[in-house]
Amino acid sequence: MRIIYIISVLGSCFYSNQHNPDETMFREQLIQNSIKLIQVGEPIRNPVSVQHIKWLEQCYNEGLIRRLNLGILSLIWLDNYDKNCSSYKAVCPYLRPRYVTFYERIVDVGFLGKWWVLDRKMKDYDVNEAEFCVAETVNNTDTISATC
Repeated sequence: MRIIYIISVLGSCFYSNQHNPDETMFREQLIQNSIKLIQVGEPIRNPVSVQHIKWLEQCYNEGLIRRLNLGILSLIWLDNYDKNCSSYKAVCPYLRPRYVTFYERIVDVGFLGKWWVLDRKMKDYDVNEAEFCVAETVNNTDTISATC
């Protein structure tokens, strides 16, 4: 019984390692999600999805996105500076991100060939909740009030 447990754990770790997504897959999924958002009309886009995609694209443009490979999963995190920046603040070892607060810098988690936070943010990307909000209702007293 014990050997079956060990073999199944090793097999699942091997499978997870083989299907560990890389930064290229993250960039491809980000571009695909951006294209999906562009194809949807602006009034019905989910503002959470739009804001998240724009923020990630801005971080890519600034060169702040990094990937940490942990074998069975990957983390996408934000650095303070671009890789090519050579100012004192960027290269000083005492000013690097701390391990204690590293969890605050994590943007996405990749596991089994999927980036989970990006996928969750894109859920219902074509549904704007504000669209379903009743903008104006007329009461019995002929006054107009906004309810959401």
